[in-house]
Amino acid sequence: MTRPRTLSTLATALAAACLLQACGGPSDAELLASAKAYLDKKEPKAAIIQLKSALQNKPQSGEARYLLGKALLDTNDAAAASVELRKAEQAGFDPVRVAPALARSLLAQGEDRKVIDAFATVVLADKAAAADLKTSVALAQARLGQRDAAQQSLTEALAAAPQFTPALLLQARLAAEKQDFTGALALLDQITTADPADAQAWLFKAEVQHHGSVDKTAALASYRKAAELRNTLMPAHQAIVGLLVGAGDLAGADAHVAALRKTLPDQPMTRMLEAQMAFLRKDYAATRALTTPLLQLAPNNALLLQLAGAAEYHLRALPQAENLLARAVKIAPGIPLAHQLLAQTYLRTGLPEKALETLAPMIEGPQPDAEMLTLAGEAYLQTGDARRAEEMFNRATRLNPAQPRASTALALGKIGKGDAAGGLAALESVSATDPGITADMALVATHLRRGDIDKALKAIDSLERKQPANPLPANLRGRALMLRNDPVAARKSFEAALAIDPVYFPAVTSLAALELAEQKPDAARKRFADLLVAEPKNHRAMLALAALLARTGGSAQDITAQIEAAVKAAPAEAGPRLALVDHLLSSGQAKAAIAAAQEGTTELPASRELVAALGRAQLAGGDFQQAVSSFNKLAGRQPNSLQAALGLADANLGLKQYNEAERQLRRALEISPDLLAAQRGLIQLLVGDGRYSDALAVAREAQKRRPADATGHHLEGDIELQRRGWDAAIAAHRAGLAKSKSAESAIRVHNAMLTAGKADDAGRFAAAWQKDHADDAAFRFHLGDVALSRKDWPAAEARYREVLKLQPGNPLALNNVAWLMVKLGQPGALALAEKASNAAPGQPALLDTLALALAAERQLPRALDVQKANVTRWPDDPSLRLTLARLHLQANDKAQARTELERLAQLGKRFADHAEVAELLKGV
Repeated sequence: MTRPRTLSTLATALAAACLLQACGGPSDAELLASAKAYLDKKEPKAAIIQLKSALQNKPQSGEARYLLGKALLDTNDAAAASVELRKAEQAGFDPVRVAPALARSLLAQGEDRKVIDAFATVVLADKAAAADLKTSVALAQARLGQRDAAQQSLTEALAAAPQFTPALLLQARLAAEKQDFTGALALLDQITTADPADAQAWLFKAEVQHHGSVDKTAALASYRKAAELRNTLMPAHQAIVGLLVGAGDLAGADAHVAALRKTLPDQPMTRMLEAQMAFLRKDYAATRALTTPLLQLAPNNALLLQLAGAAEYHLRALPQAENLLARAVKIAPGIPLAHQLLAQTYLRTGLPEKALETLAPMIEGPQPDAEMLTLAGEAYLQTGDARRAEEMFNRATRLNPAQPRASTALALGKIGKGDAAGGLAALESVSATDPGITADMALVATHLRRGDIDKALKAIDSLERKQPANPLPANLRGRALMLRNDPVAARKSFEAALAIDPVYFPAVTSLAALELAEQKPDAARKRFADLLVAEPKNHRAMLALAALLARTGGSAQDITAQIEAAVKAAPAEAGPRLALVDHLLSSGQAKAAIAAAQEGTTELPASRELVAALGRAQLAGGDFQQAVSSFNKLAGRQPNSLQAALGLADANLGLKQYNEAERQLRRALEISPDLLAAQRGLIQLLVGDGRYSDALAVAREAQKRRPADATGHHLEGDIELQRRGWDAAIAAHRAGLAKSKSAESAIRVHNAMLTAGKADDAGRFAAAWQKDHADDAAFRFHLGDVALSRKDWPAAEARYREVLKLQPGNPLALNNVAWLMVKLGQPGALALAEKASNAAPGQPALLDTLALALAAERQLPRALDVQKANVTRWPDDPSLRLTLARLHLQANDKAQARTELERLAQLGKRFADHAEVAELLKGV
């Protein structure tokens, strides 16, 4: 019976077997031999496995380190290759073999300077190795612009090995750079004849034929040869498809891409080419499906962004198109299709100014593009600048030698020289025969500039016949009809534009404006709400809706919510963030504005506008030191920024650093000598310091620079009033009135007389002015304000009623009359207050009067509702809160009245009516 083996007996048996069979795996020599065999068969990954095993047993093997470095270099892992080759060098392995490989690994990492420093003077006895090393040195020198040194190194390489292919290839590249395409092709022919399987040589030969000698037939054949030799050579495939598409052979291009889809389905370039072919077939949905995953792999590829953006544009997903195209333009300024489509996107979303900003580098350079100029003309038409539009169309026509454009240029030239009839007739002739639209657009611009609406409409008809699927003509017609004061017909045209493109933003905004003018705010809001249903991330619609809410009495919370939604929808856009800061500042929420601006500068650190907004918010919040920091940052980025200079002036005034404030104001005037804001600020500072002569010098410089303008004289008059030079002040303001003959100047003269204590002169002046200017409502309103300041309530009411005879819908006059009627206990104030509030919705002063009028009519619950909403929207206005407290007292709600009054009492003397607050508190 056989006894079972124990563990010890089994181990003994195995050991004996190993001795008999030489157990223990291949030796180091066998591993090295195996690795070399794999390298010869161009299987570097298998070689690496063998070499790492060998190095575990013998880590100091110089040869194993060298072979591992060479294998890693073959797998394009140049950094790891350099490490191994250095170790081989340190182990004393043959420098003749190590040096060329190490130089190539450094080149692959872009370490050109290290290659030159380490190997430029190295001499190797082996000719093949010397040629290899010198070629690497030559390439490094060429990359660094050392052309003469590169040529010398290359000469040495070819002297060592005249047929060394990499040296010949570099020689061909240097020849091509010198525009010696014949010499480059001769060298490439030599290479491909000696080694017909050199795919890189065939690829470069194709590039020279394609872009140098411009032999596209030969280039296509060479690209095909390169791709045949090495199917993974994607630049060759890309060029083949491009040449076939350029030749109009879409079937051939499709066939090539289909073959790639079978052999290299996972290559990103295969999918990129598929997307391009889908786009050319106008299958924009397929283009989107193909580019979306590619963008995750290469989010900063400008050409991919351009293709994806173009697909979104044609799918009418304009916010997405704008995002993608704007990124493409930022990464690769000057990329033509992206600029063109981004400008068209802005035009379709009603942003002609941004379209012009996008087009600027394309039309202001030495070689402007006719299509870009035509788009600029369209943008100027949208802004209403028909003269500039005509100029753009004129420039566009000069660039194309084709007959229609040349004829259009000639026609516009005639108009420019005064031959309007001849030029317009010629334009109409071109329009009738040219399928393009440049002549039609030029006709529209010219007729609008000349105010000939009927002829402009006729030109728009011609434009529409040529492009019936474009909403532009219908929108242009609507704008022309608005100029003719025909809102009914204009509405039909804008609706027609939306029938073509339901998300065409210019038409949406025009219709909303019409509905607002017709006192239909709900319909206007619905326009943008409907647009947001179709395009939920359209941040411009959100901003437009926020602006509409602000105009029609929407709550501050609703307005904020809309703008914050726009920020969320377009986080990379500065516009929504700026709108949020401005809204928060206008509603008195300085701290929230600072927080919003800080978040904006963190998310978009390159935005100068947001840095300026942060500075403005800090000024409003009284954080002057931080404002200085923000405006200094802006000045560092934009040394001639007026915003920075004026902001620094305001911040230093807040810090009582008057010398620095003056320096900044004078800096602003150096940048823009006519800047009125800087002149006023400097004069105010100088007057405050008692430096009247210096202040007058600023005013007289303003007069000198603008001799036909009244402003400088009024500045002088204000200075004289400050130093009680009454007669000089009146004389200066009269000088301003002589220049402008405006109500504003007349008001200044009248005020100067009153301030000087010359009431009789002021009365005579006012009577004479009203007699000569019977339709001047502004001066009469001023007289009402004067009476109001004197608490002459009947006189003030009479003046404001005079304004209403001239301007029945003036909301401020309606409000003031209503307030005075309440004050005087007269009935009928409510109707006027409601009319005022409807004419200017959401205005806190007007709503305050409405609440008082409601209370006067014994509608206390409604009055309280109105004033509570008013205080909620404008929580930092103490006068509104005081009215609310009075209304609570009137309703006998002493607890609520006390709450409001105690909050007001905390303001102390900072609130002008603090005495009344204290008195009212005694009774609650």
